Amino acid sequence: MKRCLLICLFVLSAFIIGACGQSSPDPINDETSLVLSRIKDGNELSELFNHDYQSPYRMLEESTTDDSVGAPQDGFVDEGETQDHSETNVQVEGVDEGDIIKTDGNRVYSISGNRLFVIEVNDGSAEIVFETAIDNNAYGHYTELYLTDRFFVAISNQSTDVTGPYPGDDVMIMPRFYGWYASKSVVEIYWRDTLEHHDTFTVDGHLQMTRMIDETLYFVSNHQPMRDEADMRPTLSLGDDPIMPDYESIVYLPGLTRHSMAIIGSLKLDDELTLDYEVFLGSFGWSTHYYMNKNGLYIATETMDVDWDDFRWNVKGVLIAYERQEDGTLNYDGSGSYKGSVLNQFSMDEYNGYFRMVTTEGWGDDVVNRLYVFEKNDNEIPELDVVGLIDEGLGKPRETVRSARFDGDQATVVTFELMDPFYIIDLSDPTNPVITGELEITGFSTYQHNWDEGIVLGIGYESSGIGVDGIKLSLYSTLDPEDPQEIGTPLVLWNDDGYYFSEALHNHLALLIEPERDYFAFSVYRHGDFDGRYYYISDYMIFDVDPSQDTPITVGAEITHMDLYGEIGHDIYTFLYYGYNIRRAVRIGDDLVVVSGVALSLHAIDDDYALQDVVRFYTLDE
Repeated sequence: MKRCLLICLFVLSAFIIGACGQSSPDPINDETSLVLSRIKDGNELSELFNHDYQSPYRMLEESTTDDSVGAPQDGFVDEGETQDHSETNVQVEGVDEGDIIKTDGNRVYSISGNRLFVIEVNDGSAEIVFETAIDNNAYGHYTELYLTDRFFVAISNQSTDVTGPYPGDDVMIMPRFYGWYASKSVVEIYWRDTLEHHDTFTVDGHLQMTRMIDETLYFVSNHQPMRDEADMRPTLSLGDDPIMPDYESIVYLPGLTRHSMAIIGSLKLDDELTLDYEVFLGSFGWSTHYYMNKNGLYIATETMDVDWDDFRWNVKGVLIAYERQEDGTLNYDGSGSYKGSVLNQFSMDEYNGYFRMVTTEGWGDDVVNRLYVFEKNDNEIPELDVVGLIDEGLGKPRETVRSARFDGDQATVVTFELMDPFYIIDLSDPTNPVITGELEITGFSTYQHNWDEGIVLGIGYESSGIGVDGIKLSLYSTLDPEDPQEIGTPLVLWNDDGYYFSEALHNHLALLIEPERDYFAFSVYRHGDFDGRYYYISDYMIFDVDPSQDTPITVGAEITHMDLYGEIGHDIYTFLYYGYNIRRAVRIGDDLVVVSGVALSLHAIDDDYALQDVVRFYTLDE
């Protein structure tokens, strides 16, 4: 009886996973999964796509391998006196990442919901010089911005009302009583000097990854077509010209589940846009992570199968590599396999031709943390071979990876269950990575930043072992790789007077970090109960850093937009109230520009961050 119940639970889980477009239990066959294959025609595309949607029904059968293996894939802006300014906190120098705010030293580019603003900052004042919005009928919102020498780029996600069955409805337990929307991503390119619109690129699906190198935008869009469509291929467009991929440009790895399509490509921004792409048939869902440097793009995606003997899910990972060519385009460059799950992009890194990755497999007493080192072989069909591995000693029993950071031949990894072991790993011999030292302290870091040579900044939580007690900010010395040390006393924002949270704990883009100016900053939200009344406070906190002090991290200043809300009164709409949460800040010269969802404030850094000007994006009559 218990066995039948467990089987039913696993089948139910598989239904849900299939309906949500996540990886289904289709195990990877190591002998074929590294061979890139191409689609021949529409019938094969439909058969492969729909075959994987039936996988929940096949869980009790022996897995089979797809035998249809084909051939492998072989104007500048003169800004005048541009002020010194901060940059987006990116993982790899020279590889920009999209964010909700950018600055070029003269202007601030900001998005809020479906609206885009450009604000001129000059002599202690700020003024909106450009504003546009997505049509309400598009059901859209802006997601990120980029700047190049000549252009600023605004990316949005927009939806279209669709009639017909939702993908996966035939494996849903309950019928669907509401409509659904087909998603597309829109890339709008504007000239920075004139603020005039230049061109538009659209692609079906949701952009899961974007990067900008020089004036080339790299992207991965995840698209899930309707299974009853006569033509399941995604649509792209440059300007008003639609583009339909040839079937031969659709590729797949036979062992990888195929619930959706990933459009992987590059868009070179010039007087005329140049697009290069291919369509990868696979399930690149929200558990997929991306790493990119100037050498290429790495995609870590995972699938799941069921161990019926132990009644448990097994996670199997596939690492897919694309090499960046001299003309800026991407070419498939092999794949490899790994065990477990990748936490985020900072668990991956490429250095001197070797790709390094940290993963966690399992949970509870069965947890295994690993560090992989991959190298591309020279076979006719390129593969990524594991040449170095740590699969013991990385974490105490039951501990999982909470953060990682690579720095050349060294990596630091934090695991956590009750205590926080901070590990230093020597990668100077890629074939023999070695844990050289560890430090056990309370709490754990969710983000690590290489602050200075031999100094790592940790941002995370303090914990006594039961829940979290507050936000913890620490400095660690890695100068002696055999004996890492915590520098001085960490700063903890205790939860005694309310629960603290920050987007920076899980999103590095939310951090303003300038080690050369001895500070970092991010938004902090605090809420709780005070004398029977619920309260909510949003502050932007600036933290001064001096490693020579007993407490090396201290609060330098706090800035809020909540007083702007108080000026209007408490009859404001709820969404406007929460819109006063500060989201980001940038530095222009000696001014700090602080941006919330509905306002921008300008502060003089050298005058204790005194308020100089305020620009409101919304008013009550909007």
